[in-house]
Amino acid sequence: MWGVGPPRAFDHLLRADPPPRHDPSVRRAQVADMLNVMAPDHGPKVLVGDFNAKADAPEIAALWQQGLVNVGPNAGKTYPATRPAKTIDLVTVSPDITVRSARVEATAASDHRPVVSDLLLQRHGR
Repeated sequence: MWGVGPPRAFDHLLRADPPPRHDPSVRRAQVADMLNVMAPDHGPKVLVGDFNAKADAPEIAALWQQGLVNVGPNAGKTYPATRPAKTIDLVTVSPDITVRSARVEATAASDHRPVVSDLLLQRHGR
C-alpha cells in the first residue's frame, strides 16, 4: 500500500508548431495547464514528454518553481535524433522520488532520442 496513493505519471507534449512557431507564451500556458491537471494529486508524480524547450527556458520555469526536478540535466541531447543538438525531451519528478540514473539512448526510432530513467519510489505502510 502506498502512503498517499500510487505514483501518478503524466505525459505531455508542449506544442511548438502553432503560429508563430516559437512563441514561448504558448508553452507557458501549456505548462500552467499541466500543473493544474497535476495539482489535485498529492502523491509522487512523474511528468515526461517533448517540452519543445530546454530545461532552462523561462516558459517552463513554473515546473521547477512547483518543485519538480529534471532527472537528467546531463543525460545528453535528445533532438534531432540523428544529430542531437539540444535537449528538449525531459523526465521530471516530484522530490519524493529518488533518481538512480538517467541517460539518453542513441536510436533513430523517432525524430527524438528517448530519456531512460531509473527511479526509486518509497513504499509506505506495508
